Amino acid sequence: MKKVFKHSWQTYSFVTVLTLLLVIVIFYFGDQYSLNKMTLRQVTPNQLSSAMDNDDFFSKFRYDTLIFNGQVTSVYKYKSTQVASIATTTNFKLNCQVEPNQVEPGRTYRFLTEAYRASRQSNGVMLYKCVTF
Repeated sequence: MKKVFKHSWQTYSFVTVLTLLLVIVIFYFGDQYSLNKMTLRQVTPNQLSSAMDNDDFFSKFRYDTLIFNGQVTSVYKYKSTQVASIATTTNFKLNCQVEPNQVEPGRTYRFLTEAYRASRQSNGVMLYKCVTF
């Protein structure tokens, strides 16, 4: 078998460049795929809590930026942010992490958040980095 490269550093350089090119191609196609799937979706708090309760939240909303109106029932401190509990008529709760002093209990706000950041809690769904407008 004939050697392609005379020195081992040439082999490592070739493999490194080939790996880098492969990573760039994979990143490009992954980026295109995710950007093509992203949508803005108008939802209700009940739809979000029910979807998490039924274990189909991420299959329905994974690539979506969610917009919903919700009445804040309570606010509590969580690390350096606050969490607003949003009123639902379902058994599962809906919580939204917001910046401090962004919301007040009893008022209705329009929220915007990315669904892929959500997490399931034992009694509800937590939406992170919610913005009100």
